[in-house]
Amino acid sequence: AMATSSAVKTKRRRSGKLCEGRTSLRLKLMRVFLIAVLIAIASILAVQLTSNERKRSNELQGITEANHHGVGVGVGDVQEQWMRDEVGGDEAATDASSDAVTEDEEEEEEEDNAEGEEVVVVVMPEVEVEVEVPDIYVLEVVKEFDHDHLAFTQGFLYNQECSSEEASCKDMFYESTGLNGQTSVRMVNAGTGRVEAKTMAEQRFFGEGLTRWGEKLYQLTWQSGATLVYDAETLEFLEETKTDLKDGWGLTNDSSHLIATDSGHTLYFLDPETLKTDHKVDVADGDRRVKYLNELEHVEGEVWANIWMRNCIARIDPATGKVKGWIHAADLTAKELVKSDSLGRRYTMDVLNGIAYDPATKRIWLTGKQWSTVYEVKVVPLSSSPSLSATLDLNQVRRECIV
Repeated sequence: AMATSSAVKTKRRRSGKLCEGRTSLRLKLMRVFLIAVLIAIASILAVQLTSNERKRSNELQGITEANHHGVGVGVGDVQEQWMRDEVGGDEAATDASSDAVTEDEEEEEEEDNAEGEEVVVVVMPEVEVEVEVPDIYVLEVVKEFDHDHLAFTQGFLYNQECSSEEASCKDMFYESTGLNGQTSVRMVNAGTGRVEAKTMAEQRFFGEGLTRWGEKLYQLTWQSGATLVYDAETLEFLEETKTDLKDGWGLTNDSSHLIATDSGHTLYFLDPETLKTDHKVDVADGDRRVKYLNELEHVEGEVWANIWMRNCIARIDPATGKVKGWIHAADLTAKELVKSDSLGRRYTMDVLNGIAYDPATKRIWLTGKQWSTVYEVKVVPLSSSPSLSATLDLNQVRRECIV
């Protein structure tokens, strides 16, 4: 009887060890499965985040950035090896503790192992999202030219005027000015600042953006919905028409469409014949909309936009709306305000607003509302200015530029 009791106790101890081994194996398999599920969920969320970012960039004014996303692979191999080591080690330990089990118990163990093998572990690779950020640029002044300090500049573009009689050409600006009763379209001598021709608009119009299309100039107006059309050679007023925008702010063109803004964060591409919107893109820096897009200029495939009441110019990819770079112009504005103070010409709205570009020579000019100066400038990377690099970074620029 004592021998029988001892055998029963030994069998119970062996059965207990077997149960403990099985329990440990199941727990570890469950832990591996849960880890794999969490990895899969995280990967799916990352992929969804990438998809949403692409969709938002297409729908927003920024900007599709999808072609800069990459996928990191290799984590799955490490995790799979880790699981093999963990599970394999437990199986070896279980086999060692089960040498003396009965035939029925061995069959039961095989069934349990078969059930464990049915667990499918899905290991997804991690998704690495590469986010491209805008570059930062600053300005170097090349030359300074006089500008009518009473001109409330709303549109500004370069024009080369050539004379067959004199066999020479001179640099000119077309300029649109605003304010009711002061709205005009002008031809300005770039070298002297002298207004050589001017056509005034009716009192009811508040002039805004300006661009040339063929032999005509198109001038947007604020809040009225009207677009004024002039002869590009004589500035003779031709007609009043309208776009389908709720308002008129900035205006330029890309040789295919007129490109306009209406105070928001959208670039509208207008059919030059009908002035109706052909398509539009929303402008954004990352996931932040960039609104108050004001005076515009098309520069080497980009749309440059003054940001209303900010010392900033956004360099925009017109295909996606993405802000590719920021031109930080605070030093230029400060320089102008010092000059205005010395001349006793400070105004309430004397802000940066006016970009002109000569594609033949790559020259760039900037001015502002009621500024005394037009500045020919060179746009350079922030890194080329050690003093500014020490105090200026992307976060600071975004705080200053994004309303």
